[in-house]
Amino acid sequence: MAKAAVAVREPQNELALTGQVPDFLRQFGAAGNESVGVEDIVIPRLGLIQSLSPEVDDSDPKYIEGAKPGDFFNSLTREVYTSPVKVVFVDRKKEYLVFKKRALGGGFRGSFGSETEAKIAIETGDDPPEQMEIIETATNFGLILGDNDQILSEIVIPMSSTKLKVDRQINSMIRLRGAARFSSVFYLDSTKEKNDKGTFYNIKATIGPWVTENIALAAKKMYDAIHSGDRKVDSEYVETSETEAF
Repeated sequence: MAKAAVAVREPQNELALTGQVPDFLRQFGAAGNESVGVEDIVIPRLGLIQSLSPEVDDSDPKYIEGAKPGDFFNSLTREVYTSPVKVVFVDRKKEYLVFKKRALGGGFRGSFGSETEAKIAIETGDDPPEQMEIIETATNFGLILGDNDQILSEIVIPMSSTKLKVDRQINSMIRLRGAARFSSVFYLDSTKEKNDKGTFYNIKATIGPWVTENIALAAKKMYDAIHSGDRKVDSEYVETSETEAF
């Protein structure tokens, strides 16, 4: 039986970012957050560490102590998860992301709903078109579950390049089950693959049991928030190191 996601190290701050609110703080509600809107919040990304990822380079500010290639990590809390990671997929959208080529300095230039829109943006943008590239990306929104099926975090899992085949497999498994996207638990493992650019880690997805009622209700709440505009992902957080190499 596949096991649930377990953080192998604590976040790189002194206090955990999630957890039960102490009773004495409940009287204050959400005071101080009145001006925080949707545009001020980032849904963390579930990343997959490669051999050249900054998370395993101890000279890089993004370095995570103890992380290794093939590990999954939370881009906000910097937690590293053992494999497999237990995920419930909630929603998905197709995007075409425009980046300046990494060898020329990199940089995110925008997210578009079609490849045609992305090409027009490149032709009319400030950068020389030959310096730009379009990354087809399936952005998956979901929930990470813990050992006892508690919800650890909302998460976004961008899938591009070789991960697009994983996205198609996930879509096919969900369709065969014949229910809402958030009706099933999935287990995500990392697996080594090879192509003409070298050896790299990809995602292997296995469908698991039906979700429990409380998880379904939480997933539906997230789904509604996404479709009402209360949940958005900053596409700039899709790392070019993940999209470009493989």
